[in-house]
Amino acid sequence: MTRRGAWTVAVGALAAILTLEYLRDPGWLINQSSGFHDWETDDQGTPFRWIGGHAFFFVSSAATTIEIPLRALFRTGLTRPFVVRVTINDRQAAKIRLVEENWSHARIPIGRPVGANRRVVRIDLRVDHVWADGALGVEVGAVR
Repeated sequence: MTRRGAWTVAVGALAAILTLEYLRDPGWLINQSSGFHDWETDDQGTPFRWIGGHAFFFVSSAATTIEIPLRALFRTGLTRPFVVRVTINDRQAAKIRLVEENWSHARIPIGRPVGANRRVVRIDLRVDHVWADGALGVEVGAVR
């Protein structure tokens, strides 16, 4: 191999390593979420978003605890409690049972999750049942 060929291989390998490192932990994930409807405001002025059966978002890995405001509405004859399972980086973190139409503020310690050397932590919310033709599960307020 010529010196020029070796240089080309080395630069290509370095570019591949840097690209893979960037894709492993992209900083822009902090602004990403999925499974949420648009923001609305309730009668008391509280902002919230509906989720269906599953939603996820990211928080900074520097956070030690998050607070998730949740509220279930029991419409169309539904009376059984809603259960919201929270996972952090695919690790079970909490199971919240909503039995009333009041806001419940779930404080969840993040601890030292897998991938703690990354910039962000993934939080998943899974609702055990939904209504309105599968579109609505529970309301989620602004996460702190």
